[in-house]
Amino acid sequence: MLKRYRLLILLIILIPATAFSVRQGSLHGKWWQMPRMARKIGLTEIEVEKLDNLYRASRRNLIHLKADVEAEQFDLETLIEDKELNEAAALEKYRNLEKAKATLGMERFRFLLDVRKLLGHKRFRTLMKLGKLRKEKNGIRQEETR
Repeated sequence: MLKRYRLLILLIILIPATAFSVRQGSLHGKWWQMPRMARKIGLTEIEVEKLDNLYRASRRNLIHLKADVEAEQFDLETLIEDKELNEAAALEKYRNLEKAKATLGMERFRFLLDVRKLLGHKRFRTLMKLGKLRKEKNGIRQEETR
């Protein structure tokens, strides 16, 4: 029994993170709602409203996609914990889990692209620089976020 849990923990640890996160090299959360940040980026009230709308739509999708990932992970754990290991089923479930993670990552990336389209090249670069500076200020090295 202990060996199975060790295998399960090892599997979970070794599952590669395939999703690109908006948080890498950027600020996360509703940064556009911070007056100082909005001024530094040069956001208009209309752009703030558009970012709110983009965020709400993306967030709703992320909630569902995260639930899909958790359900696939749960199913995989259940298969691995079964008394008789069905390797083919476990491999298929792992593929499904990776697909769910990739879909989640794609939604995060789409949000990033939508922000990039809204801000344009120059202001998006400013945003990325501010995010990097904020991480450095908080003592978070770039390597730790990968």
